[in-house]
Amino acid sequence: MQIISNKKWNALQVQLKALHTTALASQFNNLVTQIFPHWQVFKEVAAYATLDDVYSVVSRLATTAAMIPLCGDDENGEDIKPNDPLNKFLSTLDFEQKEKMYTFLYLSGEVFAYKEKLEFGPNAGLSRLHFLHPGRMVVILSETFPIQIVGYTYYDSVRGVKFDIAKEDMVFIRFFNPSIDSLQEWRGLSPIKVLMQRLTRLQANLDVSVAQMQNGGLPGIVYEKTPGVEVGASGQRKENFAKFLNNPANKMAPYFSNGDLGYLAIGSTLADLDLANLADIDFKKICNAYSISDVLFNSDKGAKYDNTVSFEKAMYTNAVLPQVLRIVSALNKEVVPEIKTKGTIHCELEGIMVLQENMKEKAEAWAALPFIVPNEMRESMEQDLSDDENADKMYVKSGYTLLEDLSIDVQPIDNTANDYVKPVV
Repeated sequence: MQIISNKKWNALQVQLKALHTTALASQFNNLVTQIFPHWQVFKEVAAYATLDDVYSVVSRLATTAAMIPLCGDDENGEDIKPNDPLNKFLSTLDFEQKEKMYTFLYLSGEVFAYKEKLEFGPNAGLSRLHFLHPGRMVVILSETFPIQIVGYTYYDSVRGVKFDIAKEDMVFIRFFNPSIDSLQEWRGLSPIKVLMQRLTRLQANLDVSVAQMQNGGLPGIVYEKTPGVEVGASGQRKENFAKFLNNPANKMAPYFSNGDLGYLAIGSTLADLDLANLADIDFKKICNAYSISDVLFNSDKGAKYDNTVSFEKAMYTNAVLPQVLRIVSALNKEVVPEIKTKGTIHCELEGIMVLQENMKEKAEAWAALPFIVPNEMRESMEQDLSDDENADKMYVKSGYTLLEDLSIDVQPIDNTANDYVKPVV
């Protein structure tokens, strides 16, 4: 019996992959419907890299989502065994990989994950995912109805790299795009694309404020109130005033003039331009597009501890968990079937304190009930159930009276002494 070495197995798989890629290229050349990245994808990346408001929101959401652990469960809902292949795959999705995945999702509205897998051998199957930049991906559509994705092409114009990828070798996750464009509807709708006009105004706002700070132009005019001052005396005064200002020892000190001078302000201050208020509005709209509150970003307008906790919980429920579940659903559908496992992927939320129930509030709620079943209360408080049979009985708190017992007949008042006078209503 001849044993094939691992090196020969790897070489054989490389040759088979090359043949498969050549066949794909021939097949894709016959398909004319190719969806290239939208030209605004470059603006999306530039916005993340240059606008601090966009970076603040996207990085906060991406890192928060990446901190949520992904675990494996068996068909009974129990944790899978440590040596299960699914655990080996999940270990490749470290924090950096998950941060990259969620950043692409929040920024570009789509994720392209290439499946690295072995076709033969004892370790055959999917081993890890490689997240490709959405700006370099082309989606290939069929020409027959119903239209569906049949493959992908990766372009890297800088390095001159181009190769075709089969549909079964790619995990494509995207935000829903209701575009009437029959091509763009197959690409994810990026929140940055929706915010593009607002980001243009935000950039213009920054440009104006920076220019105003660095070179605001002529702020005002100093003029002589007394007519007939000689030109030489006026020039000497300006020179003396310039020397006075350039002396650090005179900082914040008043300048004494021997003439009657006036000042006419002609410059526009930042308050006049109302740039600060516009910046606040634009940042709020960016946060709204991502379903997150601006209070979480050091906003001092109505921010209290209780509000911050509520907004942080809303960030998880409205902005983070929906996308984590989107990723988990796609992995269970596209990745898990290619791994030799009976488990499925789920997200673990027990470590997120803000999402846990407040035990104090729960205890106060139980205390306010008119009746109680001890074991039900213990279970809700995450305590072990009692074996005492009395713990399953219902106990009604004392101090309660039947409504019928409140219907007491009152005898008429004896007013023989005529000392009771009916009050006047």
